[in-house]
Amino acid sequence: MSPKRLLAIELVKFKAPVNYISLGIYLFLMLVVAIFTIGNSATFSVGGEDTGATSGNVLSLQMSFMRLLMAIIIILNIGKEFATGTVKKNIIDGYRRSDWLTGKVLASFVIYISIFVFGLLIYFTTGSMVEGIDEAYKNYPLESILRDFIVYFYYTGLILAIALITRSIALSFIIYLFIGLVEFIINLGLNKILSTELDYRSYLPSGSVQHLQSVPLDNVWNLLWPACYFVLFLSIPYFLFTRKDLK
Repeated sequence: MSPKRLLAIELVKFKAPVNYISLGIYLFLMLVVAIFTIGNSATFSVGGEDTGATSGNVLSLQMSFMRLLMAIIIILNIGKEFATGTVKKNIIDGYRRSDWLTGKVLASFVIYISIFVFGLLIYFTTGSMVEGIDEAYKNYPLESILRDFIVYFYYTGLILAIALITRSIALSFIIYLFIGLVEFIINLGLNKILSTELDYRSYLPSGSVQHLQSVPLDNVWNLLWPACYFVLFLSIPYFLFTRKDLK
């Protein structure tokens, strides 16, 4: 089956009430923040001091909401198909495992790109009304946009891997919410065992995204860890899904 056909099938599946509700909440929150920012009627605490609302407030909240939104959409949709036996039924009906997985991967990244672009429209629309388009672009230039796109593309791959490996909504959310804490504990343990004061989190799945947050890159080799992890995010679920029996 062609990738275009697989994507079309999966996007139809994503037309579920929970996805509309999640997108609706995201849209509502972003519009509320934008309205308050444009009206300059809200203040935000920065460094312990209250400052006037700016387009930067919209950008900061937007990125926080977007990562959570992607987790909700991906985990709920994939977990629900495993929980209801839809995946097993599709395989029995002749749907190849590789096709099912390819469709899920394509749909997840297409939805992420759509949400990211929508977020940019909100940011620059708000910014042009508050500070002018030139100032908004100065605060969020192209290199920063590309950086954030890559960073959250990476996070989407991580969330997708968690959902496909665990095949459980509850377990996926637990891992997603606490993976940062687990890596923090691992970092403390390694420093204690090895008697060092290094930040080993940058070599762990979630923490390695730190290497992508410096633009321009100080060292191209910094891409090695996140690139390797991203390949694992796609290859491990593929190996497990095509080899492991479905319950």
